[in-house]
Amino acid sequence: MNTKKSGKLTFFIYKDVSTDTYVGACLELCIVKESEDANKLKCDLEEAAKGFVEAVVKKNLPDDLLNQKPPQEISDMLRKCFDMLLVESTQSGLVKRNDFEFVSVSTEPVSELCHVS
Repeated sequence: MNTKKSGKLTFFIYKDVSTDTYVGACLELCIVKESEDANKLKCDLEEAAKGFVEAVVKKNLPDDLLNQKPPQEISDMLRKCFDMLLVESTQSGLVKRNDFEFVSVSTEPVSELCHVS
């Protein structure tokens, strides 16, 4: 469970081939963004998460805001990606299907993201 002093945030990025855009989310903060550039999207997501966590800390808002449930569409896509990873591995690091490309999942400590002490 994330608190103002510690925790981990999960970032998930995939490419929606049908729209040729990348979709990314910070699962615990319920932040979802889109971009045509995966690297820009990763930076935008991290900045949005940093700002969100800093606001929660600065305004002493409830820790529940750091532990939200992601939108169903994102949860479904994440589950689909992990299911495919169990079945298929590739040397390129991408799992390709007709409707999307799985790009990355990473976790960042809350304290490192916004220098919470």
